Amino acid sequence: MICKTIYQRGFTLIELMVATFAGMLLIAVIFSIMFQMAGMADQIVAKVRMNQEHREVFRLLANGGLENISGTIRYVPGVRGRFQSNANVDPTISRSNYTLNLSSNEDFGAGPTNPVLTSRTLTTPVSITCRGVNDPVPECVSGSETLDVTGYLATLGTDTAIDFNGKRRWATYRLKIFDPYLVNKKDAVASEYSSDMHFIFGLGRE
Repeated sequence: MICKTIYQRGFTLIELMVATFAGMLLIAVIFSIMFQMAGMADQIVAKVRMNQEHREVFRLLANGGLENISGTIRYVPGVRGRFQSNANVDPTISRSNYTLNLSSNEDFGAGPTNPVLTSRTLTTPVSITCRGVNDPVPECVSGSETLDVTGYLATLGTDTAIDFNGKRRWATYRLKIFDPYLVNKKDAVASEYSSDMHFIFGLGRE
């Protein structure tokens, strides 16, 4: 009887080291991809939030809306509705607590009531740390303050009217929106956490 001895060959130390290094390299690549995807997801969510505020601001500026003042419903005209009452008064745009406020003192039969509409897509205050002077908001004086913000409006530009033959035909507004959540991410840049807005309204007045 012939007996054959079978030897099982194991891994050498060098092979184990190479396999371990390859595994660690693969894990590092996977984690790098995951972190990149997480950062992209944050940017996408920020864009969605800012676009939502863009639409809200445009709706308020263009169409105005209804506000409950001490139990009385009052209409606040937007830019397109400025000539709907007996007074040719532009709606007043202001910024308060980092939100857009739209108000008007037009008389609709009950005397001036100064109702105010406010963009409120951000309902919970968010604490942010300033990135620099005036970054992302003018309240960043030293550039290192911690602020509690309740809105997405960073800055409010000046209303520019364009007249033709003494009649106001166009109105333009420039604003800057920022995402307070993304501001706190150290690797985020201004182009990611802020967005400029430029609205042009044709008034269509004869």
